[in-house]
Amino acid sequence: MYTLVTTPAARKSIRKLPKHIQSYLKQELFALSEHPDKGKRLHGEFKYLHSLRMVFRGTHYRAAYEVDYEAQEITIHFVGTRENYYVDLKRKLPQPSKASNQL
Repeated sequence: MYTLVTTPAARKSIRKLPKHIQSYLKQELFALSEHPDKGKRLHGEFKYLHSLRMVFRGTHYRAAYEVDYEAQEITIHFVGTRENYYVDLKRKLPQPSKASNQL
């Protein structure tokens, strides 16, 4: 069983949603601790992330998360509606430093 960790950005994005949607999304996210590969692996600049797809009353939601198989830990980075999801995700995730790219 994997441990779930949420970033401040993920907690903030969940808190912005109505309580009944928060409950549903939290239930779906807790299911990840049993099945960490349930979400789809992303490509391009987000290739280290998975995206869990969820639907609540016709509205599509996504959760971006990272799996650390050695530490058995799942880090939830962002949760939001499908509309503009990848634009918001890019804005919310910390950008890698330029120094690390020059190695």
